Amino acid sequence: MDDIGFQGGGSRFNTRFEAGSPIYASQLNALSGAVQVALPMPSLGDAASVSFTPGGSLISSVLTSGDNTPQGFKVVVGKSEGIWNVQVAKGVCMGRFGGSSFYTFTIDGFVQYYVKGFAVYPQDSLTAGSAPTSPWASDGGFVAIANAADGGSDDWGVYLVQNNNSGFSLSPWLAVFSLGSDADTKSQPNFGIGSDLQVWNQGWTRRTITVDDFPNPPINFNASSLYGSPIPFPYLKARRVTLATIKWNADNEAWDVTQEAIGTITIPQNIVFGGNLEYDPDVSDTPPWAGWPLNYAANNDWDGDWDGYEKYQTTDQTEAFG
Repeated sequence: MDDIGFQGGGSRFNTRFEAGSPIYASQLNALSGAVQVALPMPSLGDAASVSFTPGGSLISSVLTSGDNTPQGFKVVVGKSEGIWNVQVAKGVCMGRFGGSSFYTFTIDGFVQYYVKGFAVYPQDSLTAGSAPTSPWASDGGFVAIANAADGGSDDWGVYLVQNNNSGFSLSPWLAVFSLGSDADTKSQPNFGIGSDLQVWNQGWTRRTITVDDFPNPPINFNASSLYGSPIPFPYLKARRVTLATIKWNADNEAWDVTQEAIGTITIPQNIVFGGNLEYDPDVSDTPPWAGWPLNYAANNDWDGDWDGYEKYQTTDQTEAFG
């Protein structure tokens, strides 16, 4: 057999594979092992490498960056002292900042948010870290979770939640909660109703001026004008971005983590102009925007308590910058 690929006087395989000689399995295994040692680890992309073994190749996940810094919003699940914990890398989110009135567009627009701490998590489940420079949220801390057999849930998720009609804060927040929980229900994207389209209208109020018996000659003068009226957005709804799903694998007795989004996240400003609305108080006592904003009860639920969960919405969790 010719020593193809290992030719030359320096090849140590020339004497092993001679023409007409039998080839033994032990020789092939020795060759495979030598190839594994001699060849460098080729990269398959971010966080993946391949190892050559006598039985085939093994793809394994490893950090490839020089400083071992995880990508933004990377989610990992580990176990320490019998407790499963969730860690999420700090990340940057692009999102809308502004209130619920057309006239607040002076402060509206896209800003950068630095999401650096857990804001929503099961009660008493957060263990904060003590390393502010850590790439992981809450100073290197974690949120403890349990499966259904241990009193928790077999289905969890890590999310960014945001409500631009919130009475407290318009920032996106890092949340960990189980499917079907009160937190899951009250933070549903679009409150679970309709699309995420954010519609706004411009309101105009008509004022009529009448002057009778205008002197010399007598003229009845009637004029009307419209002036802008600030009205709230009618359909502002909550947004939610799934960063990762965490499902219990009973066969492996461990958690399966599926990363759904990673890196810099952008929450779209999905707003459309719904047209002008005119109101004439001489015709009706009720303007067309009476009772707005819609989804008022759902907004109150979003701002209120979420049973079984803690909520902290301060700059310690998310900070706007840029």
